[in-house]
Amino acid sequence: MAQALGFPQYVVIDGGHSAGRRLRDYAFFDDAADPRSALLIECGQHWEDAAHEVAKQSILRWLRHFEMADPRLLDAHLARASVPPQKLIEVTTTVTIASDRFAFTLPVHALQTIARAGTVYAIDGSSEIRTPHDDCILIMPTRRPKRGETAVRLGRYIA
Repeated sequence: MAQALGFPQYVVIDGGHSAGRRLRDYAFFDDAADPRSALLIECGQHWEDAAHEVAKQSILRWLRHFEMADPRLLDAHLARASVPPQKLIEVTTTVTIASDRFAFTLPVHALQTIARAGTVYAIDGSSEIRTPHDDCILIMPTRRPKRGETAVRLGRYIA
């Protein structure tokens, strides 16, 4: 669905979320043989200036795709700037915090790429947490580590 919309720029593909099921993980939305689909769009951190624009452009493209709005309305509000090509990211690992002493050892940010496999990027208690593969992408690293919650999801570009 995200590819049909051509937006947003980054599309994260996973087989579920360790923090709990999302709406798109239920019933017919999770059935590859069923034509119905759902799309979860992360618009960014709530305080980021760009978050509201990602939400707006996503909704407008959804309405256009399903022919659910007057084309004149869409033309008036869709961004005129060209949209960067989409990048597909497959989630390879979810890192769950095991102790009360978790900390990133590098400055981290969403969609950061760490070039080398085996790079230590966090410590959890006395355990070093390392990248499992080259060109490892950090997906939504937490700002407030808490035992039992997701520290970060890791992925790689597939397209």
